Amino acid sequence: MAHSPGPTPPEEFNNQFPFDNDGFQSKNVHQESSAWNELQHAANEFSAPSTRQLTDPSMWSLSEWSNVPTHKLRITSEIPVASFPTDVFADLLAAKEILTLLLRSTNTRCLGYHCATGISWGACDLCFDGLDTVAEVLLNGTSIGKSDNMFVPLRISVAHLLTKNNVLEIRFESAVNVAKARELEYGKSMVWNGDASRVYLRKAQYHWGWDWGPTLVSCGVWRNHATLTVFAEVDISRIGLLLEDMACLVSLQTPTGITLFNKAFRGFKTKPYNDSHKVLEYTIENPELWFPIGTGKQPLYKLKCTLLHPSYPIPLSTYSRKLGIRRLELIETKLPGPGDKMTFYFSINNRPIFCAGSNWIPADSLLSRVTKDTYKKWLTVLVNGNQNMVRVWGGGVYEDDSFYQLCDEMGILVWQDFMFACGAYPAHGEFVLSVEKEAQAVVKRLRRFASVAIFTGNNEDYAFAESYPELGYDLEMMMRNSGLHPNFLPDTFTSGYFLPGSPWTSNGSASSDTSSGDIHQWNVWHGTQEPYQNYGKLAGRFISEFGMQAFPTVKTTHSFFEAGTSEAEMDPVSTGFAKRLAGYVFENVRFGTGLNEFTYATQLMQAEALSTAYRLWKREWGSPHNRRVGGALVWQLNDCWPCVSWSICDYNLNPKPAYFSIKRELAPITLGIERRVVEESDTIFLDVWGVNTSDTEIRGTLVITGFDYESGHNPHKWTFGKSVFP
Repeated sequence: MAHSPGPTPPEEFNNQFPFDNDGFQSKNVHQESSAWNELQHAANEFSAPSTRQLTDPSMWSLSEWSNVPTHKLRITSEIPVASFPTDVFADLLAAKEILTLLLRSTNTRCLGYHCATGISWGACDLCFDGLDTVAEVLLNGTSIGKSDNMFVPLRISVAHLLTKNNVLEIRFESAVNVAKARELEYGKSMVWNGDASRVYLRKAQYHWGWDWGPTLVSCGVWRNHATLTVFAEVDISRIGLLLEDMACLVSLQTPTGITLFNKAFRGFKTKPYNDSHKVLEYTIENPELWFPIGTGKQPLYKLKCTLLHPSYPIPLSTYSRKLGIRRLELIETKLPGPGDKMTFYFSINNRPIFCAGSNWIPADSLLSRVTKDTYKKWLTVLVNGNQNMVRVWGGGVYEDDSFYQLCDEMGILVWQDFMFACGAYPAHGEFVLSVEKEAQAVVKRLRRFASVAIFTGNNEDYAFAESYPELGYDLEMMMRNSGLHPNFLPDTFTSGYFLPGSPWTSNGSASSDTSSGDIHQWNVWHGTQEPYQNYGKLAGRFISEFGMQAFPTVKTTHSFFEAGTSEAEMDPVSTGFAKRLAGYVFENVRFGTGLNEFTYATQLMQAEALSTAYRLWKREWGSPHNRRVGGALVWQLNDCWPCVSWSICDYNLNPKPAYFSIKRELAPITLGIERRVVEESDTIFLDVWGVNTSDTEIRGTLVITGFDYESGHNPHKWTFGKSVFP
């Protein structure tokens, strides 16, 4: 069988097989190497993919390409890229073109990225996991692809355009301008945060600003995966013949390294550049089950798939993953008593779980600064606080695989929103098609993680629609227009649950209905601005958002408040926060006039409010047949920049007192006490209770001691023996 001659090696090919990681303009040039000779010999027999990473920042540069005048900034020469993944603000900061994002305002303009390559051989696919957002990709001056959804990977065949020396260029248009143009075309929408035009772009919505974050509408290669996948040139008929004789070697190991399964599957038949599918079913007898933290261990099986061909000495492709095995159920059954109240809680491996955790927003306003180490630090904070669930909020991004892998390893359940938040979204054809691609890509990527418990279609879009009758709220219409339609999900989505939105009620009533589903309980702080002592009366079946603001540490505050800062400048994103926060503090805490004193007062008040909520709602976990509250997720764990917010840890990973008060309330065994007021009675009533969320029944003696407030004496003591906490 005839085949093409072996390819000529690129000039910069070095001795790391098959490609180096020093960029396409490597200084370590090796014209000949044993690795290259091996690759050339193998290519004469068969075409094997070789992946070249494009993630070395030295390969890239930043420059302005638009002819439209800028505001304050004009780049007259190329700027080195500081890191990869990257975004325009990070690179401008590193180049000192802008000095800070924390003080005052800065107007900039989107630019373009360039990359020099030296590959000129074979079939080649260019792959990006994420371009943010409105981008055109050019190779050697020829447009080869476009993207306007930062959540959809882009793959482009580029073999026909490669030469010996290549220039790859990515041109990013202003997301602000594109969104505004689409708003003019399709009509002005409505939102709760940011500019209303944001709904027309599939981009992180918080980039347009939120009530806890700045307006930084960035652009760049935001995912840490950009590659060229190269295939040596071989006669097509030869490829077709060989593809019929390929085999897939599948191995499965237990968490302790014992091989359960190791078998080759033959008979793959496919045409070149098309997919081939094989379904493997294997039953693991008595598997080691994955449990959330605090309820069991997190064993992970090791799966490895290797694509082989008898005529080729090197594996064509290898795929390996760690997988957890668990049985997850969302329990929605009728509660005892009158009315239509329904439970809403999760059961893992037939064990009911009280889900206590936090809401997660992106860990930085500049996504390129978020790394696996960033995730690990934040998730360690969460686990150390006795929390077992994190909700990835729908106005940010679908996090990197490393986030979910860490959740698998650490035993953290994930409540995953789709990225729609607080607005009325369009439903024209191009937008719907883009959302469908997004949903398919996201679910296929995340469904394998044992930690991912539930997907929800949006954050508060239904609540938003209910607040504006002029929108013509209709449930079926909103299912199509305001988030994710269930039909967009892959047929293979069988390992988790999907709800149209959060909050969501299963009985079709308003999203604020506390009788079923999940609620966002904002009648403390927002809404009716109830005292936090009323949290017990405001319980729902599952509270997926609630919160209270507080200042960060004084050191963090000084990083964004200059001397002489006015109240208006102190309140750049959350309208009226100072007055509302002061009101809650005045009602509960006495304090001095300095920054230190007021900071402490806000933090003490936040700690008391959030611990009160958990104490009262955890009590409602109840008995096996009367789970009145299935979980509560505080808003929010983290910040994306230094600010005054609802977070329980500030941007610099400094826990606020609320973090520790919540940790105390989320211990497996806790006591609670509440004064119960009875009108027209001189008797003081105290409710005292214990909650046990462990597997072990606790028996002991309960002692209650009363102290005289003025003298400090304790003249009253009550002892209750044989107390049982099931």
